[in-house]
Amino acid sequence: MLSKKAIIIANNTGYHAPTYLGGVTEDIKNYCRYLLSDIGGSWDENEIEILHNKTKAEIKSEINGTFVDYSFIIYSGHGFVDRETNLTYMCVKDGFLSETELNTNSNRQTNILDCCRTKESLTESISGFSEHFEKGGPVRLAKRRIIYNAKNRFNNALLKSDYGIFRGYACLIGQTSSDNPNNGGLFLNELLKVANNFGKVDNPLYGWMSIKSVVIKATNSIKKNRLTTQVPTYKHTAGMTLTAPFALTNWVP
Repeated sequence: MLSKKAIIIANNTGYHAPTYLGGVTEDIKNYCRYLLSDIGGSWDENEIEILHNKTKAEIKSEINGTFVDYSFIIYSGHGFVDRETNLTYMCVKDGFLSETELNTNSNRQTNILDCCRTKESLTESISGFSEHFEKGGPVRLAKRRIIYNAKNRFNNALLKSDYGIFRGYACLIGQTSSDNPNNGGLFLNELLKVANNFGKVDNPLYGWMSIKSVVIKATNSIKKNRLTTQVPTYKHTAGMTLTAPFALTNWVP
C-alpha cells in the first residue's frame, strides 16, 4: 500500500523577521482544503501534519521521522538566500532552516518554498531585512464535482512518477514574494488556480497534472498578467522526467 504525508510548515513571523504575515494562516487553510479535495487527490486528514510557528527542533524531528513513499513539504513564511551558498533559508520560530533540511527519507519528494529569496548572509545580522507585500484578488475556485476514486487515481499517478526531489520556489533568487493577509500567498493562489482549472467540470481532458507542469503554468500566468515582479521557479533531481501529481481532472471517461 502506498504511503504519503504532507507537512505544512507555516510561520507568521520567525527568527529575525519582525513583520507579521497574516496570509500564512490563510495558506494553511488553502492547502488543507485543496489536499482534502478530489482535485487535490483526496488525502486523508491523518496524512496531513500542520507545524504552525514551531521551533527548529520540532520541525526537524517531524521531517527526519518521515518514512513514507511520498512526502509533500510546504513552507510558508519569511525567508532569504544565503549569499555564500545560494541556499534558501526559512525563518522559523528560533532560527533558520535551509532548504536541504526539508528533505525527508522518501524516494519521491515535493518541496514548495513560498518565501522571499533576497540575498542575505548567515554570518551577519539580518534583523533589518525587509519583505515586500502586495494585495491580490480573491481566488476563484472551479465548480466542484466528485471525482470517481480520486484517492486511488492520485496514488496510481504517484507510482508512475520518477524518484527524486522536486523543489518549487515562489520567486527567483534576489526577489520577494507577495503575501495577502486575506487570501494567502500569490504563488499558492496561482498554483490552485491552475489546478482547479485543470479539474473543472467542463475540462475535456482526463488524467492528472504533475507539480512541475502546474508550477510552469502558474509562472506563465503571473508573467502574462503582470501580477507582480516575482517569477516562480523550480529545480529537481537530475533525470526526473515525470514529477509527482498535483491535480486530477474532474471528468471521468
